[in-house]
Amino acid sequence: MLAGLPRSVPGYAIDRMCAGALTAATTVAGSIAFGATDVAIAGGVEHMGRHPMGEGVEPNPRFVSEQLVDTSALLMGATAENLHDRFPQITRERADAYALGSQRKVAAAQAAGKTQPDLVPMAVRSAAQGYGLATADEPPRAEKVTGSRFRPA
Repeated sequence: MLAGLPRSVPGYAIDRMCAGALTAATTVAGSIAFGATDVAIAGGVEHMGRHPMGEGVEPNPRFVSEQLVDTSALLMGATAENLHDRFPQITRERADAYALGSQRKVAAAQAAGKTQPDLVPMAVRSAAQGYGLATADEPPRAEKVTGSRFRPA
């Protein structure tokens, strides 16, 4: 409705903190491929800045009472440990090298102007700065790109 579409247009929101926009796009693509939808608009924001990352989060009580998920899956740090336990070949060094490669790729894509044209300015608010307008994606973290912390294996 905030986009100005009439009330007659059906819609729904997906809130996954991370991967919400990707889920929206793939859901719409699947609906079109299946033939259930002719035209659709999908979009979103991947934003983890306000996600509690498990710290102090109160999950849906059914998750715990019905053991729908292992409670350690609610904590990002514990999830990393669980993955390492299951796949010991995923070492800290390999993960850091992958992260460094990812930071370098996004820096190169941004420098080449391949990412910013797809972004839409949106209102943001922070306790420290109040309301503002986000007009660019967050930059890669320069200290990661230069390799001062991450050392490729």
